[in-house]
Amino acid sequence: MKTQINFMNWKNPELALITGSSSGIGAEFARQLAEQGFDLILVARRKEKLNQLASLLIEKNDNKVEFLIADLSQMSDIEKVVSRIKKLDNLDVLINNAGFGFMSPFLQIEQIKLVNMINVHFTSPVLFCHAALPKMIESEELL
Repeated sequence: MKTQINFMNWKNPELALITGSSSGIGAEFARQLAEQGFDLILVARRKEKLNQLASLLIEKNDNKVEFLIADLSQMSDIEKVVSRIKKLDNLDVLINNAGFGFMSPFLQIEQIKLVNMINVHFTSPVLFCHAALPKMIESEELL
């Protein structure tokens, strides 16, 4: 049975997709939403960490938890996530949490690393929102 803690007063929590969910803030989003009754799709690069988190959430909250291994710096992986989002009919929450940074001076960072960061921070969130919003808007209109 799903836990019924519902701090955000969700009407009928169904499904949340969280990027960067293998650790840190993304994993905490996953824990909090699972406790509020959401089933989850977790997206990150590290399979072992995702598998551990998914197992913990299923055991603790009896949620359905799916995970996608994706490196959001790579367009092929972004497209894989976009494809999955477009197949969903009940996505209520999209959390674009994935991100990283550099500790080097800007001019010392290789251009490809900057492009990868742009893909993670900007390209993937824009494309994920573009994929998710049509059905989110449609489901709101049906309420």
